[in-house]
Amino acid sequence: MSVYTDLVQKMNVLNLEECELLTDSKYRAYVSQVERALKAFEYTSEWADLISALGKLNKVLNPAFLQ
Repeated sequence: MSVYTDLVQKMNVLNLEECELLTDSKYRAYVSQVERALKAFEYTSEWADLISALGKLNKVLNPAFLQ
């Protein structure tokens, strides 16, 4: 029973942290950019499209790498 209680407590902390992040405008913008980059994969039909989508996702996930 204590394992279940520990899991519930960890989930509550995660939900609290998640709620705090969602109030941050920079975090919401980051999530939006990641979702937009991931959505590009839905429309790929050729290797060139996949490479382009990977490049866009890489730019979002590694912004310091480009500087």
